[in-house]
Amino acid sequence: MGALLTAGLIADVASGTMYGPLITTIMGDTGFSAAEIGWFFNATTIGGAVSVALTSRMGDIYGSRKVLIIVSILALLGSTVAALMSDFWPLVIGRFLIGLSAGIPLGWGLVRPGADATRTQRISVWLATVMSVFSPLAAVLAGVLGLAGISWRYITWFIFGLFAIQLLFALASRTAPIQPRTTAVTATTNKLDWTGAIGLGLWVTAVLLGISAGPTDGWTSPAVLGFFAAAAVLFVAWVFQQRRATSPVMSFENMDVRQTVSGYLTIVLICFAGIPLYVGLPNMMQNPQWGLALDPLASTLPLLMVFPGTLVAGQLVKRLLPLMGPKAFLPLAAASTLTVFLGLAFAHNSYWLFFLWAFLYGVTVMSVFAAGHVLVAASTRQDNPSTVFGVHGVIQYLSAAISTAIIFNVIAPGPDGFTPESSWIGLFVGLSIFVLALAGVWWLLAPRNLTDRHAVSVPTDVQTDLPVPPVVAR
Repeated sequence: MGALLTAGLIADVASGTMYGPLITTIMGDTGFSAAEIGWFFNATTIGGAVSVALTSRMGDIYGSRKVLIIVSILALLGSTVAALMSDFWPLVIGRFLIGLSAGIPLGWGLVRPGADATRTQRISVWLATVMSVFSPLAAVLAGVLGLAGISWRYITWFIFGLFAIQLLFALASRTAPIQPRTTAVTATTNKLDWTGAIGLGLWVTAVLLGISAGPTDGWTSPAVLGFFAAAAVLFVAWVFQQRRATSPVMSFENMDVRQTVSGYLTIVLICFAGIPLYVGLPNMMQNPQWGLALDPLASTLPLLMVFPGTLVAGQLVKRLLPLMGPKAFLPLAAASTLTVFLGLAFAHNSYWLFFLWAFLYGVTVMSVFAAGHVLVAASTRQDNPSTVFGVHGVIQYLSAAISTAIIFNVIAPGPDGFTPESSWIGLFVGLSIFVLALAGVWWLLAPRNLTDRHAVSVPTDVQTDLPVPPVVAR
């Protein structure tokens, strides 16, 4: 089951990050405009936003294995279309189908019902480590392919292979037990709230469309304002509908709500911190005016130091989070990230410094991220893990889109065609203030102890080498 989650995560990261270093190559090969390239990239995110709530909830009701098999086949179809077609709309449709995969939420739907508290924590830390390792590795690999003159379409076939592995693991997995959702008042069987699930996807998609179109059409253009107005109307209608629904998309009943929300907020930090790092480090080092004037490949190598940093972060989370509790661990880890952002802002004149900041990013930011995964996974009931992580994905889509829009607006090139040094300093100082605010929220919101109310007391999966933990980890 852990292998299934790993394959799904790598496929998700690869489909979202590997094309970035090859934007110029893709534009030259396809002849697409900058606006069309934007839709090429955003199609996967929009596909995920449309599907994640619906497919995740279907997984919790009808079985995550069945739904995962279907969406994996759709992702394979999308990868094939994107690899073989050259016209704009077929490529966008192919990327949209890739976004439907929802492998991580559905994978949790298979793992969680048979996992004890210790195994849930270990898988959470492992997934955060895999993401932190593969994200910079994917950027470096794409840079190598670009320098070697290899077509970007090979990346699409690579992604096809990852989804094929995900499908094979899904076919080989066992069906997780499906438990009906109940309420304190009346026994309510699991029902798919089609209106709520589709409504969630619609207002999130409207927000993403507005953010995607803003940089090219203008933030005050009729189209962009129309998208945001539609999102506001759909959101209000969705909230009213969910308040009256007998089986809402996301039910927090018998869950530690403070723990869940605290975990959700960590994905906000990683989106606002990770994108500036992966965009900022190469950009700053490539700048010939005040940077190091490095080539694209050399400028991505420091990102590899995120890997050893994350290994340290994993050990910190496993040992200190249960001991200190989220209320102390999250604010402390968040405050520690200031060394990275202030370092990037004011100490970026030597190549070795970027290796240091990337390593410390892995230690500090990924400690927050891994802890958040542990909190969210430990909060899920056995009947709603896919849905809980589906909502986690929605928050990620929105946070990443908002962060990207802000960052690329701040780092707009100056008259000489390069981003001024003052823009990067302002961005990282502002990010430091944002992180301090999040640390304050966690200090007020996060629970004192890490709890896992719904883990099984004896693991039912094939791995028997893990000790049996208490249901409550303190």
